[in-house]
Amino acid sequence: LLRSDTLASWDPSVAYRLYSKIIKPLEYFLVGKKTVTVIPHGALTSLPFEMLVDSKEHATKRFWSAGDRPSYLVEKYAFAYAPSSSLLAYVRNRKHEKQPGWNFVGFGDADYTDLSKTGTPNDGAERLLSAMSSTGGATRSHDLKPLPGARKELTEIVKIVGGPTQTYFGSQATETLFKKADLTRYGYIHLATHGVILGGPGRLQQRPAVVFSLYGDKENDGFLQLGEVFGLKLNSDLVVLSSCFSQGKVDSSDSSMSQQLARAFLFAGSDALVLSLWQVNDDSTANLFIEMYRNLKEGSKAEALRLAKLSLLNQSGLSHPYYWGPFILVGDWHVRLNPAANRQPDEATRFKGVSSWRRLLTF
Repeated sequence: LLRSDTLASWDPSVAYRLYSKIIKPLEYFLVGKKTVTVIPHGALTSLPFEMLVDSKEHATKRFWSAGDRPSYLVEKYAFAYAPSSSLLAYVRNRKHEKQPGWNFVGFGDADYTDLSKTGTPNDGAERLLSAMSSTGGATRSHDLKPLPGARKELTEIVKIVGGPTQTYFGSQATETLFKKADLTRYGYIHLATHGVILGGPGRLQQRPAVVFSLYGDKENDGFLQLGEVFGLKLNSDLVVLSSCFSQGKVDSSDSSMSQQLARAFLFAGSDALVLSLWQVNDDSTANLFIEMYRNLKEGSKAEALRLAKLSLLNQSGLSHPYYWGPFILVGDWHVRLNPAANRQPDEATRFKGVSSWRRLLTF
């Protein structure tokens, strides 16, 4: 699942065997249920349950084929995940002091390369770049190539969500601007950026980071790390990390780091987080999230993500789990803030006299 050039080697029989061991023995509890919350442990933290196969005819089929599509659990249930039952209870019962006044803020298509040859690298960025490995390919992972799909993704999402919204691209998509903005104003926070794993080979030496622009930020290095996430103040219904945090083989250690990042955003004040468990494709990721926001209605964030996955599953060329499987919803799947109910005319959200980004900074 890490590489698109090995899709045919994905084994439906393994997915069926896992379903038979984990879900099938207790599936009678799920009769009539639409949403399943999973609190995984160990190696299961790297498994999106949506991609388990329940079609018995695929129990012995070792290779995936577009012409012989298995039946996946995503077609029956919407899934949500949580690092622990205590944290899930805390998030569900937490009282928010105020309602976010803005629907959405997005950061994307940050400056990862100095095309003009005139930019100044962020202080400390080079040191952190040397602490990560490169995988190559048109993916949102460790190569830090430009993400043109991110700009399209955020532009289309803004059209769907409607005002009041704010987006930051290129040189404006900085870690400093993200930290200084009053993030409690936003119901939905979307980071269409790279995600990396920093550090050495040992699990305890590794840490996840969200990468903003690497040029022109005079106050921060551009890497939003785990400890810094805990220090944020959020009031959001959902944070979307449209990136990935796997490095090399997807195993329990990498996914545990994703769980750590999810825990940090939940403690910082978000009700839920969407993030990836493996390397993702730029174009399919953009399509997935555009569909998710289109399906986001009062009721279930998990169902909105499920319908978006089904839209890719039913498209020729995107039906493989590699494209729709990696993103999971962690936290409370209920919708607290319905963006459609908070739409305002464009005239009501235009600033007069002061640029929009300065209005969002806190001094």
